[in-house]
Amino acid sequence: MATFSAETLAAPFTYTGVCAEVTEFWDRATREANPGKNPPVKTDADGMPLLSLDFMRIEEVFGRPQTIVFQVQFPKTAVPGDLEPGRYSLINAVVNVYARDSKIRESWTAEGIEEF
Repeated sequence: MATFSAETLAAPFTYTGVCAEVTEFWDRATREANPGKNPPVKTDADGMPLLSLDFMRIEEVFGRPQTIVFQVQFPKTAVPGDLEPGRYSLINAVVNVYARDSKIRESWTAEGIEEF
């Protein structure tokens, strides 16, 4: 798996307004063993819950601009409660890039968010 840091201050992203808590992944056996229960909320190293926010960016694919929607995970304390859709910069963003099912996948995390 390749990992690289993204320089995001030069490239603002548009927050869509979609925000959700990040939960642990439960496979089928775990879900069947825990009927009616929800997976626990994922936390960072300090024990703070993680939130997933949806962002958009424009990429050129085969010579045409395309809107890409991606999710970024933040510690809950780093996201203001009154965050409105708009353009933001990600603080200390890290992108994990890996190939799966013949596709390139990205996993984004960041320490914080600020208005652009």
